[in-house]
Amino acid sequence: MRYLLFPFLVLLMVATACGPEKNNRNDDAQPWMTSADSLAIAAAIQKGDLFKFNDADSALFYYRQVSTITEKLLASTSKDDPSEKKIIISLLHGRMLHQMGLAYIIEADYSNALQSLLHCQLTLEQLPLGISDTSDRQIALELSVCYTYMGVAHQYLESHEKAGEMLLLGLEKSKLSNNPDVLSASYIELAHYYMNLAESENNDSIRSQWITQASSMDQKAIENVQSSNGMLIQLRHHLVHSRILMMKDLLEDARLELLKAYEKASLLNHTYWLAVTYKRLSHLYLLMAEENQAKSTEYLRLSIENGEKGYAFAAKMNDYQIMKKLSRY
Repeated sequence: MRYLLFPFLVLLMVATACGPEKNNRNDDAQPWMTSADSLAIAAAIQKGDLFKFNDADSALFYYRQVSTITEKLLASTSKDDPSEKKIIISLLHGRMLHQMGLAYIIEADYSNALQSLLHCQLTLEQLPLGISDTSDRQIALELSVCYTYMGVAHQYLESHEKAGEMLLLGLEKSKLSNNPDVLSASYIELAHYYMNLAESENNDSIRSQWITQASSMDQKAIENVQSSNGMLIQLRHHLVHSRILMMKDLLEDARLELLKAYEKASLLNHTYWLAVTYKRLSHLYLLMAEENQAKSTEYLRLSIENGEKGYAFAAKMNDYQIMKKLSRY
């Protein structure tokens, strides 16, 4: 997603605007960021983003490195400092915290995920608005991602009311971010949320209402995704759209969507998304086997094959949620 490029823009701003300088009133004043810090941050972010969807432990390691530096820099400023420099570092610190939260979610460590995300929330919510349109949009963007990941974590903990609250906050902030991919991501996660509620509902009428709400979020996501060049957001939309189609028993349509998702996951070569896609294909072929007795043997074979591949990729990521779900098929 496009917002992931933001840290590199931050580093450029820091390097050009916040380099070593002397304060005439205090010869012992330290520069805001040393060149060593800047280089360390750039390298660690690049490695963390590289590992994010391939090795959560490694991603955590590199994001923690950046968080340690940004925390040190923030500690050297006053609490009420409204400077643009502090906003820049706070945004970068917040981003590291919500990326750490995502890595913990992948590892099913929801306690640490929420702890990291709450720290992110507190860091970003205290930032002043009105300094510039650019900073306001970036604050909204990072808060949107933070709230959305909090919503995801609460769903795994079955705190559905809190999950919905955070996801809606994420949507509200994403609308202020001026970033179509971030807005699409909010709609996609809300669609998943409503699908989760539908799947756990025994009352057919209520289940139908949740599916309708999920379809509404899905349709709003489509409006942005169709004009996006971002392969990851397109992949994520194929996955949620296929899930809705499966719930509506449109299994062949769902299969075609999942094949599109698989194509993009393969091109991205992301272990996590390959695991998710194989998991969905495994479930889909199981449903197709139940529906079509004439081809049940073939579909069961495909379900097992995709399940085994999904489990192998999930194991590489230490994604215990996917591994647990696949063990049920």
